[in-house]
This record gives sequence, structure tokens and C-alpha cells, in this order.
Amino acid sequence: MSFYKLIMSLTDQAPELVLEQLLRKKLKKAGVQAWRNGAKALTRHLIDKEAGEFHWEDYPDNADKNLTIKFDEEDGHELERIFDKFQGNLDEVIAKMTETAVTEMLSNYQKDWHSYRRAEERFVVNFRNNLEDRWGRPLDGLRLLLDLCRDEGEKFIRRLEKSKSKSPPYARIVLSKLHCRGCQVTAEIITLLEAGYARGAMARWRTLHEIEVVATFIAEAGNSTAKRYADYEIVEAKRAKDQYQENAEELGFKPYSKREAAQIDRQYEGILTEYGIDFRKPHGWAAEFLGNKSPRFADIERVAGAARMRSHYKFASYNVHASPKALSLKMDTFNDGDWPIAGASNAGLEEPGQNTAITILRLTYLLTQNLRSIDNAIIINALIKLRDETVADFMECAERLEADDAEIRSAVEEFEIEVDTTFI
Repeated sequence: MSFYKLIMSLTDQAPELVLEQLLRKKLKKAGVQAWRNGAKALTRHLIDKEAGEFHWEDYPDNADKNLTIKFDEEDGHELERIFDKFQGNLDEVIAKMTETAVTEMLSNYQKDWHSYRRAEERFVVNFRNNLEDRWGRPLDGLRLLLDLCRDEGEKFIRRLEKSKSKSPPYARIVLSKLHCRGCQVTAEIITLLEAGYARGAMARWRTLHEIEVVATFIAEAGNSTAKRYADYEIVEAKRAKDQYQENAEELGFKPYSKREAAQIDRQYEGILTEYGIDFRKPHGWAAEFLGNKSPRFADIERVAGAARMRSHYKFASYNVHASPKALSLKMDTFNDGDWPIAGASNAGLEEPGQNTAITILRLTYLLTQNLRSIDNAIIINALIKLRDETVADFMECAERLEADDAEIRSAVEEFEIEVDTTFI
């Protein structure tokens, strides 16, 4: 019997158990020797038949065979008291039963998981080995591209640290930090691709795209906008502080002290004094260069020349937000079913893989575009060639997977067998 049915059974028995308690008192007061069994039998009679004479075969032979039991208003109140007590006891019993059931269930799950985990690990290893066999060439190209882009970023930082510029090179500093962040996100995307999570990789590429758009915009706008971008951190800190303070105590966290909160507020007021009240708006750091008091990310994207990727960005957004469109996307499956995949798949890796190769190289180019050495020209052209080969390899693997899927489905079609090659 399920736990729910057990609780329902106890609840259904409530009227019978309450009435039996009252009848026990009545029969005992009337001098009935077997008042417990008598109360149980009489209760069953009343519950089942609701009327008619009651004959108790187990009634002692030496006892008075005619017994009258009367109920008055006070008995009604007594029934209510017994029921209230029963209800309180039932709630306590259910709470204890629930706690015991939860502990036992979790213990069983944890005990079974040790053996199940080994089987799960074997499945994951086999799946990832198969995925590497199919997608290894473009994944290796992306891994190599990331490694070389990191090298270029490290070289740029070393040059920046040796710079003797009299004024702070805000643009170069911001671009370098954005490049570092882009390399980290690219590594995250590769990890997701290796594990067969194309949707997750596409969602992380969305972040990489935003980094590249901001970097391109700052490279175009120059030092003044780069400084505004860096200073905009104060606006975000103020916004985060206000949201945190509002719910900290409710969530059991320690709020900012008055001194800490006041310091952030002072910095916020100071930055608005420097840049104007519109600086507090979303993307307010880009307002001056755009000549727009309320800029949107799409405006920054347009100036950065990345508007062509808007449809890809929107597509990636479905996998970031709780969008109903995300439930019907078929990027990681060839099946026509209504249900999305709940785990890994070897399909759909080409789009996030290609987009990532293009975007991380674009970020790296922004660092080195002002360098006028033959060595730099050779390196960048080598990276472009590697990027193009990687993009082509991702597409070739995707086409081969689709062709294999069609061939397998055709081979088993006459047997009416359901096949999902995305797990192969």
C-alpha cells in the first residue's frame, strides 16, 4: 500500500474509531464486562447498517441480555472532543510516518546508487567515447584554437604590463579582461560539447557573443567609453546591494552594514554626478557614444557590426530562458516526438561549435589588430585558417551524422522499430 493510500485509510477510519471510543465509555459505565469487544462490534453494526437491532453473539451468558444505551447532547460534545484529539494524534502520527518514510526512502536510494552509479559511469564513458570518435576532429580544432588564442591574450597582457603610456589605456585593459573572460567561456562551451549538451553550449555561446559585442564596441568607441564601462560596475553594485538588502533577512543572510551600504551609495551618487542621471539606466555606459539616453543591447550590437548574428543570438536565448519555444526545438534530436531530451545527445553540436570558433577568434583579433608586425600577421592568418577548417569539420560531421541516422532508420523501417541515433 502506498503512503498516500495508508493516510487516506486512517482518515476514512476516523468516524468509526471516534464512535468506538465513546461506546467504550458507555458500555464500561453500564457494567459490560467485555466492553472493548462490545464497543467494536456495536460500532461496526452502526457503521454498516445504521439502524436495526444489534445481536452480539459473544455477549456473556450470565449478563443482562437487554441493554439500552442513550445518547444526549453532552455525548455529541464528547464526540467532538474525541474527534479533535484523534485529529491531533493523527497529524502527529502522519508527521512521524512521513519523517520515517523519507529517511528510509533516501537511505534506500543512496544504497542503490552505489551500484547504479557504476553502470551510469560506464554508459557516460561509452557515450563520450563514441561522441569523440564522431566529433573529435572539429573538437580538436576548437581546443587548439582556444589554446592559441589564450597564448595571444597572455602576450598582450605582458605587453600591457610593460607599457609606459602616460594616460591609463582603459580600452586595452578592458579588452584584455574581456578576452580572458571569453577564453573561460569558450572552455566551458567545449566541456559541454564534449559531454553532448548542445543546448547548454549554445546558451553559453550567447554569453560569448555578448562579450565579443561589447569588446568590439569598446574597440570602436575608445578610452572614454572603456572608462565608462569600467565605472558602470558601481551602478551594478548599487543595484545588487539594493536587491540583496531587500531579501537578505528573509533568506537568513546578514545584510550590509550601514557603513558598507552608505559607502556604495556614496560611490553611486559620485558616479552619477560625473556622468549624469541617465548613466544609471541599462547599458548607460554606452549612451554618450551612441547619442542615445536609453540604449539597448541591440543598439550596441548594431554599432559593433554584429547585427547579422541577431537570429543566432535569439535562437541561443531560447536555451537560456524558460521559453516555451525551447521545449519544441529539435537541435539535439532527429526524432519527431513531442518531448525534449532530458540528457545528453550527440546531435546539434555543429552550430555552437562553429559559432564559438568564429567568436573567440574575433575577440582575439581585437587585441592584436593594431599590431603591425609580420609575426602577428602570420599568427592571425594561421588562426583564421584553423577557424575555417574547424567550422567546415563541424558541418561535415553533422551531415555525416544525419546521413547515418537516415540510413539506420531506413534499414529498420519495415520492422517498425523506434530508433534514436542521438544516443549512439
